[in-house]
Amino acid sequence: MSRKITTRYVLMVRNLEKLCKKAIDDFRNGNFETLLKYFQQRKKVVASITSEFGVSVVNDEKSFEFIKQIYPNDKSSCGKLFDAIMEGKPYDVFQEDEISQMASDQFYSWTCGEDYILNLLEIGKLILKIEVPKNLHIFIEEARRCFALDRYLAVCALSRTIIERYSLYLCELIGEEPKRDKYKHPIIGSVFEILSKGDEKLRTRLYKLYDRTSRRIHGDKMVDRRKTKEIFHDTISLIQDIYNFQGIK
Repeated sequence: MSRKITTRYVLMVRNLEKLCKKAIDDFRNGNFETLLKYFQQRKKVVASITSEFGVSVVNDEKSFEFIKQIYPNDKSSCGKLFDAIMEGKPYDVFQEDEISQMASDQFYSWTCGEDYILNLLEIGKLILKIEVPKNLHIFIEEARRCFALDRYLAVCALSRTIIERYSLYLCELIGEEPKRDKYKHPIIGSVFEILSKGDEKLRTRLYKLYDRTSRRIHGDKMVDRRKTKEIFHDTISLIQDIYNFQGIK
């Protein structure tokens, strides 16, 4: 049986745990330097995890338990000691210049304010003839901002939410209640039947677009910029067409 290769975080975390124990002992003996060293090393671990793409793996049980103690908040004995010293006051783990450097490395390396605005202009937004509740505005704006920041899966998920929430609100406006399941949740098929009023073309568009967003949310289909933009625009167009079809002015 091959020996498991531990990830780079295991050694870092093991050393940090040892340093934490030593810092507590040294503190009791009037030595504060080790405690300061602990926080400097913890800072390196936190910065490394924060900058890593996707999932960070700590494939060692003891190290895994300790990382849960110190990240994202420090609940270790050193963290508790520091809280006691500061009397519960918040403290800055990273200095302003360190935050600026991390922002440069992790954020501005792939986007900037100009790109953000250009992406917002590119994606567009929903324009209706009627006012809708504020919570419905939030879904549109959230999807637009996610696109502007290249969060394409989030845009697809929000597109499905937009279909659901705007459709349910329209059912309220026209005074038709969709069927509900045993948990009292609206059955989306019933909602689509109400909104399409027997119009097969509109009904097919609803089901197809809902399926496209669902398949990406569930990971059956991958997302990219072109497809995400297409899905969002199709969602906006469909909502506008449904409102026009229902004669909502």
